[in-house]
Amino acid sequence: MKAKLFIILSLIALPIVGPMAMGNHKILPQESTGQYVDNSVITLKVKSKLLADPDLKSLAISVMSYKGQVKLTGFVDTDAEKLQATKLAKQVEGVTNVTNALIVKKMPK
Repeated sequence: MKAKLFIILSLIALPIVGPMAMGNHKILPQESTGQYVDNSVITLKVKSKLLADPDLKSLAISVMSYKGQVKLTGFVDTDAEKLQATKLAKQVEGVTNVTNALIVKKMPK
């Protein structure tokens, strides 16, 4: 008897409480297959360009892209490497903006 009452109350309360609980969650934009491929191609091209530069230790740099906007994260040794990474990323076709969140490692004295 108590189990049936619990199930009935749950069925009544769930449609009311569920949306309230989910109300604060933001819905993330969904990519179409074409957008996903475009973003992957841009990411690959930027990473390839960084790897081809002999002055950059680009294995420590992560590249993410979304709708032509590229974000660089990770670590570099100097400010010059940080600027070079931005410059190279901007040269890639399809890149509209570069956010450079690279961190310059402090070298011990």
